[in-house]
Amino acid sequence: MRRLVEKLAEEQKNDVRAKEIIAELKRYQVPLEPVPISLEQKLKDGHREDIIIFATEAKEQFVKKLAKNTFFESAQEIHALLLSKIYCVFKAQVLPQIQKGADRLAVDRLVQTLIIDPIVVELQETPFRCYDEHVHGMLYYLTGNCYIVWK
Repeated sequence: MRRLVEKLAEEQKNDVRAKEIIAELKRYQVPLEPVPISLEQKLKDGHREDIIIFATEAKEQFVKKLAKNTFFESAQEIHALLLSKIYCVFKAQVLPQIQKGADRLAVDRLVQTLIIDPIVVELQETPFRCYDEHVHGMLYYLTGNCYIVWK
């Protein structure tokens, strides 16, 4: 990750722009479902109505950050790596707990400790710094594109 962040800084400094979006990132930009359900509905289905506004705003902020950095290939790679990490950890470690009936607090704690905190810490001392809200935005971006379900 550090190598990619350093490469991004160099690309930005020299204004080296990508000509297309890499396949790894494109994958997450296309919804999995042929007829996607809205983020709001997915959160309602997962009994998370209370975070709809937060989730929508965080997702929109991430989409803006993604658009701003899409012109740099290393930024695309960083975003693809982060989205992949979030997706895989959620599927392998969080979703099984949801399906077992874990309570909301336990699920939120898992998301924080397994997804949010490690990413924030990993990028904390880099120019590509992410805050909790950014990582939540990625999580809800994946939710909106049918990669993550909350039920």
